[in-house]
Amino acid sequence: MPELADPNSVGGGEKFEVVFESGKEYRMRLINAAIEGHFQFMIDSHSLTVIANDLVPMVPYVTGSVFIAGGQRSDVIVEADAQPGDYWLRAGWAKFLFGRQPRPPLNMTGNVRYDALSNKDPPAN
Repeated sequence: MPELADPNSVGGGEKFEVVFESGKEYRMRLINAAIEGHFQFMIDSHSLTVIANDLVPMVPYVTGSVFIAGGQRSDVIVEADAQPGDYWLRAGWAKFLFGRQPRPPLNMTGNVRYDALSNKDPPAN
């Protein structure tokens, strides 16, 4: 039986990584390509300003996380205003919205860094 790909990584088993420059704003388009199920997206110690859903502009609002349904897209602005360091980017199934936890559990993490030379994981919490 072939080995299953690791659903918690991108490409060749590496975590997603992005380097933020302090004081800049970053637009991220989040897409849930699932047929069913919701996921929750957040970046530790950062706020998200939601500016559009399904490509339709909306009155912006600030939140700590975004829930995205299957087939939905959400555009957010992230301001790089945290203390320089390494932070977790998290995306995982919203079990209470999905009704059950998929197998294997799909809780993905990536790294948001303020130093391109850093190669350590953010603090556990």
